[in-house]
Amino acid sequence: MTGPEFPNLFVIGAMKSGTTTLHDALGRHPEIFMAPCKEPNYFLGVPLRDHSWFDDHPYDSQGRWYFKLFDEAKRNPRVKYAGESSTDYAKYPLFKECAERIKAFNPNAHFIYIIRDPIERTISHYWHDVRTAKTEKSMMDAVVSDHNLIDVSDYALQLKQYLHAFPKEQIYVLTLEHFRDNRDDALRGVFEWLGVDATIRVHDLERSNETPDFPYVPRPGMGWLARLSLKRDWRKTTRHMPKTFQGALHRFTYRQMARPKDAPSEIVEYLRPILAERTTALTSLLGLEFPEWKTLYSNGESSGESGI
Repeated sequence: MTGPEFPNLFVIGAMKSGTTTLHDALGRHPEIFMAPCKEPNYFLGVPLRDHSWFDDHPYDSQGRWYFKLFDEAKRNPRVKYAGESSTDYAKYPLFKECAERIKAFNPNAHFIYIIRDPIERTISHYWHDVRTAKTEKSMMDAVVSDHNLIDVSDYALQLKQYLHAFPKEQIYVLTLEHFRDNRDDALRGVFEWLGVDATIRVHDLERSNETPDFPYVPRPGMGWLARLSLKRDWRKTTRHMPKTFQGALHRFTYRQMARPKDAPSEIVEYLRPILAERTTALTSLLGLEFPEWKTLYSNGESSGESGI
């Protein structure tokens, strides 16, 4: 009798909604193995050569590197789920047919989709793009012109890509707010849905990958150099240079910028009607409401999670 096909568990996003912390939490369960490479993006169907994983691991265009990520899980008979987390899998229409590719590989795959207040997620996404030199636009110009910022917050749109390919019983949705404020209860719900030991408690879990209050962003005109620094060949060239040189190069490329603690009111007022309409579609799709999304609704006290 053969075991399950690995990977069989995917955290698909949403980006900037706690996926890194969730990935860590899932990997601490003895019956769940999470890949050591975050965001492998294998099922995007595009080359991944510049992924930082390949700074220390061999790359091959046939994808053998990806399936080697789960070798440890295959050797452990206790593991029921081996998973990975790639938020780009839920960035339709920027990336298409991810669900179909995963279905062709493993039609029994399970998916976890963690979501947050869509206005807060969109703003956090913008700051990520600033830090990674994907945009030099103002926040308002970016949210108006870059459809991906809003599309990724259109959770109904993203979920439909998977509901067209998989039974709803194989997809689980929870909110960052519930995961953040009621961690044990949120994880117990996930573990029960997966059919693993739900009495396991995860301790000493830190929030990961948060945008700092004073993020480093490219200096004006230095976006090209910041983007170059993300290339594998560039990292390979500079990583062995003296630390003093690396520090000087970083200071030449980046500067610190104060990030507003509160969402800019003009951005909130612009996004609220757009994302409220998209969230109405999500409510219809799931049969759930999200009063914990206080920036979207300007009120609400409770939080929740659910499989769909």
